[in-house]
Amino acid sequence: MEPFPCERAEPRERDMREPRVYWRALRSEWSRDGWVCTDTLWVFAILLALFAVTNERVVFSAEEFLREFSGLELNEKGDFLAGIFSSLAFIAALLALWFQRRELQAQQEEFRGQRVATEKIAEISARQSFDNFFFGLVDTLNSIIGAMDLRKTGKSDFVAQGRDCFRTFYNDIKPLSGSNNRTLDRTLERYSDMYEKYRHDLGHYFRFVHNSMRDVEQEKMAELRHRKIFRALFSDDELLVLFYNCFTEQGKNMIPYVEAFDLFDNLPKDRLVNAEHWDEYQALVRELQ
Repeated sequence: MEPFPCERAEPRERDMREPRVYWRALRSEWSRDGWVCTDTLWVFAILLALFAVTNERVVFSAEEFLREFSGLELNEKGDFLAGIFSSLAFIAALLALWFQRRELQAQQEEFRGQRVATEKIAEISARQSFDNFFFGLVDTLNSIIGAMDLRKTGKSDFVAQGRDCFRTFYNDIKPLSGSNNRTLDRTLERYSDMYEKYRHDLGHYFRFVHNSMRDVEQEKMAELRHRKIFRALFSDDELLVLFYNCFTEQGKNMIPYVEAFDLFDNLPKDRLVNAEHWDEYQALVRELQ
């Protein structure tokens, strides 16, 4: 049972000598759902009604009451009893209102609890739905990579399959042995030739990676753990191919999401065609911001 507000205040005994402190302890008000409730005011109202029962006479004992009552004239006795019953009716009405207010407050607390529970259930359901969607993306990405296969021209022999294909892709980007032309422009020319050669595999792959990162980034239920899981999916060779793809016109659209996912945190920079390419990528990021 909830205590009266005056029970919550525990002023020290010496402070109670000050009227302002005493009344602050006695009057405890709080606001709840637009109501301003003061139980102490209800107590005062009932006491005033009880005082009215005695017709402005304070009765200290039953014996004194009987003596006062027996000395009254018949019409005065009727008036006295009428005053008693009207005051009792007033008290009953006050008590009914007080209990009704308590019941309404209990109902409001119950509705509030139901609303909070409903919101929590909805949030849990939304999180589970997004988790299912996210891990569906992960499965689809793995399926796309798993379906990649490179064969020798005119032959059925496999050159590479699955994620091993990216090693072949990146080897085609790197300059031939003995070549010192490692500028970014020349590297992007080799990347363009490689992409045209393997467009049927890489086009689908790049589009799916781009759209997956965009969908996760725009989803309010996405958390840091989702970005970390997605970032961990890529092999070193995948990251290197994705890195040079970001310098192309279409690949630049992916950079905001690459940065949001910190995708190149695991990039093996020592395997870049030229270490200066990382600085040029950073300049490109600043330019797009």
